[in-house]
Amino acid sequence: MSSESTDSNFYFSSILKSLKNLELESGDSEETESISKIADHRQQFCSDVSNLEKLKNDLENGSIESAVCLCELIAELAKDEKCRNQLVQAELLPAINKYLSNPKSTNILRIQICRAIGNLCYDNDDGRSMLLNTCGLDNLIDLLNYTGSISFTDEQKHHLIKLVIVCLGCLHNFANDNDCVRKALYDKNIMSILKPFVKFFKTDAGILMYFFSCIENLIEQDEGKMQFSQEKIALDLYNSIDSQILENLDSYNEDFFRIMSLINEINNSKEILCMTNFIEIAVDFIEKNENDVDLLRNFGGFLTNLLASDDNIDMIYQYKDNFILDKAVEWFEKFQSEQLYLAAAVIIANYMRNDSKALEVLRHKNQPHVQILNLLKKYNTLGTNVTLQQINVSHSLLSTLKNFCIAASSKEELIKHEVIEVVVQFLHYENLEVLWKTLAIIRLLVKQCNEKSGLGLIFSNEILEKIETIAKNPQEHPGVAGESSRLCCYLPIAAKSEKNLELLCKFNFIPIICKQMLSEHLIMINEAILAINVLVTISYRVCFEKLKESCFSENLKNLLQKESLAFEVKINLFNLFKILFEKNDFFAEQQLEDYLKIFNRMKIGQENEIINSYLNQLINLLDNAI
Repeated sequence: MSSESTDSNFYFSSILKSLKNLELESGDSEETESISKIADHRQQFCSDVSNLEKLKNDLENGSIESAVCLCELIAELAKDEKCRNQLVQAELLPAINKYLSNPKSTNILRIQICRAIGNLCYDNDDGRSMLLNTCGLDNLIDLLNYTGSISFTDEQKHHLIKLVIVCLGCLHNFANDNDCVRKALYDKNIMSILKPFVKFFKTDAGILMYFFSCIENLIEQDEGKMQFSQEKIALDLYNSIDSQILENLDSYNEDFFRIMSLINEINNSKEILCMTNFIEIAVDFIEKNENDVDLLRNFGGFLTNLLASDDNIDMIYQYKDNFILDKAVEWFEKFQSEQLYLAAAVIIANYMRNDSKALEVLRHKNQPHVQILNLLKKYNTLGTNVTLQQINVSHSLLSTLKNFCIAASSKEELIKHEVIEVVVQFLHYENLEVLWKTLAIIRLLVKQCNEKSGLGLIFSNEILEKIETIAKNPQEHPGVAGESSRLCCYLPIAAKSEKNLELLCKFNFIPIICKQMLSEHLIMINEAILAINVLVTISYRVCFEKLKESCFSENLKNLLQKESLAFEVKINLFNLFKILFEKNDFFAEQQLEDYLKIFNRMKIGQENEIINSYLNQLINLLDNAI
């Protein structure tokens, strides 16, 4: 070895040692002064062109032993973005890459090569382009094949684990968010190359997460998804992950469950999932760690994603004879964990996609609807003292309860368990999502209620005033606006007594009901018409003034002139007009003349015999009256 070469090695070794010492001194410090000092040291070196030329020369002409130090130095320098660009421009990548094809290269050198290439390619498309187009992929692919085939031995285990991790890290930095690189990797059938790495998962959690980061990046494109599916990597993944791996995840569990969710969205992955024990293993693991809030939150996100799509959802529930559903019901009773309550609510809510499924859950031996109501009792009196987490739990439980209420077959059972008494208290919550679900539940059940099962409570001054206040000011929340308005229309229909209707008319529900007549949704238009029909039929004298003062007549005219109005709605409008006309004191003469013109226009081209019959009858009545 020449004296010049020895001096050069000593110089670069000194720079490397100095950088390492600075990083050791700064430790995990986030102080600007420490970070700036390290950056200055790196940039001072790279700003000297002669340093970069020496680096390149030594890489091209030096020994394997010296290359270890040089690649490590480049890896350290490339942590700085400015230095990274200068190192790429100095064309060091080809000199580094050639060592990958050198049969004398050691694993220690391969580790530093991976670090150097990975750092040079980090967020640097120039570096990626140089590696792809100037160096080519063959050496990197050979390294991945070599790394995926190694066997760990005790004496070399530490270095081999590090090699696997940095090799995957290098691949991730090279391919991340770069379509050209990804396409080139797909052409090399990258998924088949990555598949053998699954066997390393139990060795180190870092290997698993770097593998996942590569998969996450590569499945962004359809070609990557297709290769992933063809190689059946999902099956290897699910079969390889056991409780030991889950226990070793620690701070990685958020990314783990997030990327597992992405994998589940690939064709056939859910089917493969249900062929393995992964769900059962994961559930057992999270139950043993019920106090780890972050873990449970991440697992809940995984479950939500798993059930979010209707695709293959029945297969998920059929997994091991309704294992997931049974566990969800069990969590309400067995655990004191709000994160598990959230997960359970998602599972049960998604299961009840039709009446038969809702009835099935209702008949479950553990009575999940009762468990949900018991939990809601703990949250419904918190009012303004409620925490964000408690709001989320309340909202999730109410959402699940709403799904019970949608099924006609389950309403009677729910009312037996004082559901109205529990739910109305949530009207005092300020959270709009909670209010939305609360209003929906009351609306869906109010018609089935009687004075002994919640109707008296709904028709109390306090609750009616609260509903009116919410309906008049829904705070631009479409769910609250829609449900509060619809509930106002349901109240007259559900009143069941003239006394309740008279109480209702003391409040300003009529303008809200009349406003709903102009809804874009036919079902809501019909609800408003039926509500007014009940009011004028049973309590005309009580509602007379407020109805006349409202926009009812104008809205009625607008509705009658809508061409797209459904047959049933038209008939209900005709009947309502006739009822009010026969009261003799509701419409002014000018209004009657307006309606006569509208009805005559409606006759033109009308082919429906029933509607024609109604129109003839109404026109005759108006002609005689005017």
